[in-house]
Amino acid sequence: MRVISRTSSKAFRGVAYFLGLFSAFVLLFSCGDSAGNQSTAYPYANFRDIPGITEAEISAVETLQRQGISFIYGMTPTIEAFYNKDNEVRGFSALFCEWLTGILEIQFKPAIYNWSDIISGLRTGEIDFTGILSPTEERRRTYYMTSPIIQRTLKYFRIAGSRSFSDIEETRPLRFIFLEGSLTPNQLISSNTFHRFESVFVNDFDSAYLQLKNGEADAFFGENSCESAFDIYDDVTAADFFPIVFSPVSMAAQNARFEPVISVVQKALASGGFQYLTQLYSQGYREYLSHKLFNHLTDEEREYLQTNPVVRYAAEADNYPLCFYNTQERQWQGIAIEVLDEVQSLTGLTFSMVNSNNLSLEWPDMVIMLEAGEVSMLTELIQTEDRKGRFIWPQTAIITDNYALLSKSDYPNVSLSEIHVIKIGLSASTAYAELFRSWFPDHEYTIEYESSADAFSALDRGEVDMVMSSQYRFLLLTNYRGLPGYKANVVFDRTFNSTFGFNRNEEILCSIVDKALGLIDTGAISGQWMRRTFDYRLQLMQARLPLLIGIPLFVLCTAFMLFMFQRKFNESKRLENLVQERTFELNRSQRELTTALDAARMANTSKSVFLANMSHEIRTPMNSIMGFSELALDSETSPKTRDYLDKIKTNVEWLLQIINDILDISKIESGKMELEKIPFDIHELFRSCRTLVMPKAVEKGIMLHFYAEPSVGMKPLGDPTRLRQVFVNLLSNAIKFTHAGMVKLLSEITYKDNDSVAIHFEIKDCGIGMTSEQIDKIFEPFTQAESGTMRKYGGTGLGLAITRNIVEMMGGELLVESTLGIGSKFSFDLIFDTIPVTEDEKQEKESILNDIEKPTLEGEVLVCEDNDMNKFVIREHLARVGLNTVIAENGKIGLDMIKERKFNGEKQFDLILMDMHMPVMDGFEASSEITKLNLGIPLVAMTANIMTEDLEVYKASGMPDCLSKPFTSQELWRCLLKYFKPL
Repeated sequence: MRVISRTSSKAFRGVAYFLGLFSAFVLLFSCGDSAGNQSTAYPYANFRDIPGITEAEISAVETLQRQGISFIYGMTPTIEAFYNKDNEVRGFSALFCEWLTGILEIQFKPAIYNWSDIISGLRTGEIDFTGILSPTEERRRTYYMTSPIIQRTLKYFRIAGSRSFSDIEETRPLRFIFLEGSLTPNQLISSNTFHRFESVFVNDFDSAYLQLKNGEADAFFGENSCESAFDIYDDVTAADFFPIVFSPVSMAAQNARFEPVISVVQKALASGGFQYLTQLYSQGYREYLSHKLFNHLTDEEREYLQTNPVVRYAAEADNYPLCFYNTQERQWQGIAIEVLDEVQSLTGLTFSMVNSNNLSLEWPDMVIMLEAGEVSMLTELIQTEDRKGRFIWPQTAIITDNYALLSKSDYPNVSLSEIHVIKIGLSASTAYAELFRSWFPDHEYTIEYESSADAFSALDRGEVDMVMSSQYRFLLLTNYRGLPGYKANVVFDRTFNSTFGFNRNEEILCSIVDKALGLIDTGAISGQWMRRTFDYRLQLMQARLPLLIGIPLFVLCTAFMLFMFQRKFNESKRLENLVQERTFELNRSQRELTTALDAARMANTSKSVFLANMSHEIRTPMNSIMGFSELALDSETSPKTRDYLDKIKTNVEWLLQIINDILDISKIESGKMELEKIPFDIHELFRSCRTLVMPKAVEKGIMLHFYAEPSVGMKPLGDPTRLRQVFVNLLSNAIKFTHAGMVKLLSEITYKDNDSVAIHFEIKDCGIGMTSEQIDKIFEPFTQAESGTMRKYGGTGLGLAITRNIVEMMGGELLVESTLGIGSKFSFDLIFDTIPVTEDEKQEKESILNDIEKPTLEGEVLVCEDNDMNKFVIREHLARVGLNTVIAENGKIGLDMIKERKFNGEKQFDLILMDMHMPVMDGFEASSEITKLNLGIPLVAMTANIMTEDLEVYKASGMPDCLSKPFTSQELWRCLLKYFKPL
């Protein structure tokens, strides 16, 4: 039986691979040359073409058109609406009005008022529409409102140089300023970021600034739109608040005759309009930054810009990551190039690279051209004593770097006292060479080369031991060229600011660029380049492998699995009902009753065996798909390919969730689901749930509100993993069936004593709601509220059944209240035992809930795995964190490798990853034999069969840890960090 099963599964996987390959080729050839040419414009030029528009709406809008009127769109003065130098209203509001004018063929004119005038103007008819109101149930009773047209974010404003929040909290509560009537305090509370703070309310921004300046408050919190209110104060700094809090803003009108316009705009938003407006918002913010820059320029600088000069500059072709020519992609790239694009966008200047087609122009020649005025600027010129007076620099740095001596990785680490006897390579006419000679004036073993490339070539040939350069220059060798075997041997405690260099007669240009740099997020640009890697040898293969695998057959497998499970489920129910009917109706013999019960048990057993086998067979190829997708996403790919990869990864996660739901139902029915009883933190639990559901809520423009009543000095004991599953299931459903408004997760302590606490939980939405008949059905497996729900909203109908069973296992009862068209509320009460919270625990953070950065490790891992795709995936994952991999096709080969190393006295493996199902010798037997050798090598089980969750069996075979397939990069890294110390 085992051989037959093995053979059939191999054939099954072969068919899956063939079908996946076929479908991938169809995808690849259907893409043609269209990659990267996707339009970002709104797809409908006229409102009549928008899906869902009715004849009545068309007639109503055409009536308004014939009246020849224009609409006033009222806004408060913010970054979204401001007067430019020509006294025109610009910003997002102007762009939004231009879009409305185009699709509705009615003039929309942006106008600026104060808040109270807009509210009264909407009532009197002086103002027709506005975009300053957040959609709430109360406001919808007064105004006609769309769903959000934008999602504002939260910012905080402080006096430059203020103490950090954490320092202040050690001595007193934080004091935060808010505008009167703002919803921001509630948003701040629900974010669970600060333990406690005092609220101060003001009516205007000037009052807020005075309190900040006088030290009466620590920060002002408001929406990002109010950033412009602090432009007049040079000592105020702004920062984005994390975790990100979104505040939706709608288009609103109060006049009933404008209701059709609101309805048309709502349908436009639903058909791609919201995504388009998000792009317009970024464009509007760029207009605001350009406006802000213009206000900070002097008359002389403004006059300079009006002449629209072309700025000639030179750039180094190998100064990665600041500026370089990418020969693979045949274009100039780097931090300085992207920063110059931003400067050009803000100022209107045109930057022209004089050596764009001359890659052989050397650095010393560039410096000569700059000093002679043949070019106005260089992409980088480090300040040195020799250059002062000859050139000028902006005050704002692009990046800050450390000087360093770079060597081959096998060269011994040296101290400062040893440098004088080491051969050092220097690049002519560079700051690195000048500085090294000033630091080591008597050094006798320096060799100067014409270029940096020549110096590093000499290092490769062994002519010199080290090259004087910088830490970021090290990235040229490792991240860009992908060359191993180098290291920053000596990093000097001396930093320098890397920025543009200007001809000494270009004071006005230098000042303009400096002011523009102050408005550009150079940290974000440089951060992306610091983390970027290039691997053109594998990029094409990695980008296509996931597409060549395909997922159509796995969708069919999952559907088949659902069908078989439902059939077995129905058969089991039918047999059980048959037993009951015979018992009550005929009272037949005990033997017949026993036979029927045995048949039911056999059906359940068959179902469990089937699910276990199908789980293993599906999870194994899913591991390859997820692994290849993550590997490819970690590489440089085209936008269209990255979009395909994201969709593949999302579908794999969706399939995995379906399988997990089925397994959970099976475990509940068989009584094999067990609950943990460990201490946990409700606030941390809520925060992790918020992180999981936030992307979908943001996509739909839905606000989230989380509040957990604090339980001072007490920590409940329970199963946080299963409780998180309950909350995420209910929150996901709430977001799925809600199209506008808010979803809330609340907890309230109803009783507590020294040893226990009773907590009431509520999940509320304002979605489509349900009838009483629909409520009666929703907790049945494979059942949803109505027949069209699965088709329209997706899902298997298992989530609520699992949720109710978990709540009941915890001793609660899941209750539901719902009104059709109004929304739903799910609630339950649980009682937890508690333990006191120690001082150490108060400072703890559950690192498992946070993503970790990719580590760099060192060592050798033995991987016992027979699946070719999985071998490739795990090898690539391990290589990317620095680990060497040895593959064994089965447990017997792996055992022999270990015995051979022991016999020869060679260094053993640092870790063994052991698959459970392999030919010749499986993982259980191999691990038992390896454990008997007493070598102390840690073993980790890699298994796709998680049906039984029988960790004791793995422990008995010498594997105390388990990595379940399919695994993500995060899960693999967490496992590896238990056995390796990051470098």
